[in-house]
Amino acid sequence: MDSDGLERERAGIQAFRPVAERFCTLVESERAPLRAILASAVALIAAALELPDIEPSEADYDDPDDLDDDCRLVATRIGEAVRGHDPYWEVFDPRLMDEPVAGSLIDDLSDIYRDLRRGLAIASAGFAPDALWEWRFSFESHWGNHAVDAIRVLHRVVVD
Repeated sequence: MDSDGLERERAGIQAFRPVAERFCTLVESERAPLRAILASAVALIAAALELPDIEPSEADYDDPDDLDDDCRLVATRIGEAVRGHDPYWEVFDPRLMDEPVAGSLIDDLSDIYRDLRRGLAIASAGFAPDALWEWRFSFESHWGNHAVDAIRVLHRVVVD
């Protein structure tokens, strides 16, 4: 990789990793205020929009062994924190005149957590380009939608 690519990689990890870690720490907490989770989700989207567009390596790595257990525990904690605000209604694609569908704040926050934790594990294993690629790809294809949906619900809960 050339020096510009290495610098983009280094800057991407330095900018995004602490934001991802903050979100994960908040949702792992038994007493995280919903206002803090909302602010963290907003920061995640802003940081994800700045992730560099790089290609992953050919490295082979595994998901962390404890990811499923951690996700179940986080879902339980989130369920306690958002009691009374799950499920919610949304229009799946706001560009279309579709009927509302049920969404789940628990599912939204848990899915964001899972995708971020996977990238954090990849980064911790020393595969920075793969972590960046994972975060950007999963933001564009999965957790970004969950974050946008969660932000709308959390905003209503926090300001009401």
